[in-house]
Amino acid sequence: MQKSVFRRFGEAFSVMKTKTGLFLIGMYFAAVGIMIMPMRSPLLWLTLVLMIPVGLVMSALFTGLSGIFLRTVRGEKADIMNLFDAFADVNTLKRVVGGSVFMVLILMLWSYIPCLLIIYAVAIATNILIMVTGMSKALMIARTVITVVCALTAIVLLFIKIVEFSFTPYILISRPEVRATEAVKESKRLTKGHRRKIFAAVFLPIACWHLIYIACWHLIYIACWYLIYIACWYLMLFVAIGVPSPLLRLVAVAVCSVVALAVIQVFYQLVTAGFYNDVYQASLQGQDNI
Repeated sequence: MQKSVFRRFGEAFSVMKTKTGLFLIGMYFAAVGIMIMPMRSPLLWLTLVLMIPVGLVMSALFTGLSGIFLRTVRGEKADIMNLFDAFADVNTLKRVVGGSVFMVLILMLWSYIPCLLIIYAVAIATNILIMVTGMSKALMIARTVITVVCALTAIVLLFIKIVEFSFTPYILISRPEVRATEAVKESKRLTKGHRRKIFAAVFLPIACWHLIYIACWHLIYIACWYLIYIACWYLMLFVAIGVPSPLLRLVAVAVCSVVALAVIQVFYQLVTAGFYNDVYQASLQGQDNI
């Protein structure tokens, strides 16, 4: 029997409201914290070369986090050490990192690079035409239109490929028999016929959440200000910190935003992991029951 998008949301929510949900949110913050720590090194900002190995480590860590979500939906036990499953041995690390890099390269080749080349070519051509003909206004309008079209095309192509490759981290971390470059192809094979469902259940809601957040940012800011004000009133903290300052309100908004982002990301990672698990199990049985 096929599962509806709302049923998948219900399954993810049933995990989120338990201790396992708190554990997963904690793992999300642990992974993000480990990723951010190297960025605090002043030396890293002085040399671009050091950012390459840091990025590779981040990709391996993210894949380990995906493995934790997959273990959770399968009912298996997971702990913080599973974040480092990709570092189990050299071959596993090379395979996970290689697969992640290969996926990013394909994403760039399909979206960013072609559109950027077109935009730069149009910019050079219009500048030459302006110098030769002097028709600046019409050419500038044409260049703007082409740039916007290319940007929208890049976004569409990027979303298509992200949906196709959405199972890649789970394949890399859970199926050692699949080669690094084959993991992307396997993800494309498994998502075929289910991409609309994956987009509707995962990527479209995330985009809506971010749009809602941007639209309601001022309301969130005001709400946080009143929450701090009420908390200070009941806890009698006015004597210690005075009236809540704009900086304090800004910090509160930032904290609330980070927590909300973590909850949303964990929720939809559970949905994606559930999709992968169901599709993979169905493929083993030669069925389509997701």
